[in-house]
Amino acid sequence: MATSTPDCGICDHRKQNTPAKVWCHECDEGLCESCKDFHGSVKTSRDHKTILISEYLELPSSLKEISEFCNVHNEKFIFYCKDHNIPCCRKCLIKTHDTCKHIELEDVIENAKSSSCFQELEESLTELVSNFRKIRKNREANKARIATQTEAIATKISELRQKINQHLDTLEKDILSKLSTIEKSENSKVDSEIKEISDKERILSQKQSTIENVKQHASNLQAFLYTKQEENEVTQIQAQLSGPMSAIKNNVTICETDLSFTVDSSIKRILSTIMAFGKVNIQMSPLKLGLSKRKEKQAQNLVPVTKRK
Repeated sequence: MATSTPDCGICDHRKQNTPAKVWCHECDEGLCESCKDFHGSVKTSRDHKTILISEYLELPSSLKEISEFCNVHNEKFIFYCKDHNIPCCRKCLIKTHDTCKHIELEDVIENAKSSSCFQELEESLTELVSNFRKIRKNREANKARIATQTEAIATKISELRQKINQHLDTLEKDILSKLSTIEKSENSKVDSEIKEISDKERILSQKQSTIENVKQHASNLQAFLYTKQEENEVTQIQAQLSGPMSAIKNNVTICETDLSFTVDSSIKRILSTIMAFGKVNIQMSPLKLGLSKRKEKQAQNLVPVTKRK
């Protein structure tokens, strides 16, 4: 989000709105081009260091909120309280820190950017950024590895399913082939029985026609002798029908034929006991990245900051 350019503090005090060109940290305000020249010529501010307003705007908001003025008394910090580790203005020192140990603030901040504490912070941040970069790259690599493993597992499941399908297809083909063979065999037997029975049915029908002719046209002697001739054969056929249906077809017993199917117990177990293809396992292991670890150093007090209102 763009930050608007602050107005010149001196012009603003004069009720004029002039965009600032530079920023003075010690005065804690912006300066326009003309006021910058005046600011640099006045004895009290000629040694102040300024930065371009564009450079000021690039500073993080947390830094811009740090003021060099007391937010209670609106006076510039000039002392540093060693008991409370905070900067103080003249009034703070008199009113609330009069019994505390204090030193000139200039003595504390003079070499702040070259101090061992500042360097330690800078090196620690460099180290932390490096370590977090390693961790991020490791996590990204882990994510990519999970994607590869997921694809490999999905392929393995698919291949297993294909093998199961192929095996079941083979079993199905085999049982259907056996079923077809049994059907043909049993139908052949029944067809043979039907032919044998049809032949006997035709012969008996012929005898039935013959006896009708005998009744109408033959003499009594002919009828008597024909009856004796056919009586034994008819009696034998009647005996066959009242028995176990044998001897109608070459003394082979005629039976009812029905087909049924019993599912193999192993197939039944697939449906009742196998509830999953397998299990996806997750293995967790500690990271081994060889992160940099600086030796712990004795803590050094930093100058606490005061944020502007």
